Amino acid sequence: MIDLGRQQFFVINILQQGSGVECPQDGSRCLIEVTLSQGDKVLFERTNIKWCIGEGVLDVVSEYVNECLESMHCGDICQLSIKPNVDLQEPFLKGVIAKNLSLHYEIKLTSFTEVKNSWEFSFEERWLFALRHKEMGKTFYHMGKWLLAARHYSKATKSLIFAQQHHTETNNDEFCTLKLQCYLNLAACQLKLQRYTHVLENSTKALSIDKCNVKALFRRAQAYMAQKDFVEASHDIKKAQMIAPRNSEIIQLQKKLKQKIKEHEDHMTKNLERMFNN
Repeated sequence: MIDLGRQQFFVINILQQGSGVECPQDGSRCLIEVTLSQGDKVLFERTNIKWCIGEGVLDVVSEYVNECLESMHCGDICQLSIKPNVDLQEPFLKGVIAKNLSLHYEIKLTSFTEVKNSWEFSFEERWLFALRHKEMGKTFYHMGKWLLAARHYSKATKSLIFAQQHHTETNNDEFCTLKLQCYLNLAACQLKLQRYTHVLENSTKALSIDKCNVKALFRRAQAYMAQKDFVEASHDIKKAQMIAPRNSEIIQLQKKLKQKIKEHEDHMTKNLERMFNN
């Protein structure tokens, strides 16, 4: 099974350890130094760049830089290598770059402002945090950047889980609807990334909120099919058909399941024939 994870797109390596125990997080204002190179050529070099994590233009490189900074301590020097199979939307450089070579960002975190830790958030702050990251996830999903979309949906979901553990305002319909949407969207991203175990987990969590949710049943059935668990896939499809009998996507998935079962049975039959003929 192919896992289209981070290693397919970028690699983060700490080149030099700094000091301190805290890392920047969402909202931290950072002072960084950046050197951009490709092959043996330095393309860009700048000091005293002001960078706020989670703010600014939503593009691929900015997101990778954010994730890199969130793992760094003050004084760390990090190399962020972005592989050539990524559609780069370069926030610093406007020139033409070679598309067959990786880009290497060497980033030094000079300083950053500390912000309130997530466990100190009020219910309203957690709610707004979740809403913001859900919208950012939606933007990246429509851009076809499944990994980045999943990162934001995951942040939104974790914020809602924290809220549910520490506040009493989480029993209302609006809260449950937002949590359901985050689980569904996260499962959708993970389907694109072929992370089928995670699709099963998040679809099941969505169904724990709404047991008749057709999207959750549909996505879980797709994940079961990818794992060749045709029995469980059939159960979810049948339940989805009972809820939405005219849904064209479910009808097509039922046809695809029948075809998959036939192909699997044909394959097993051929294997048995080979065994007995040898």
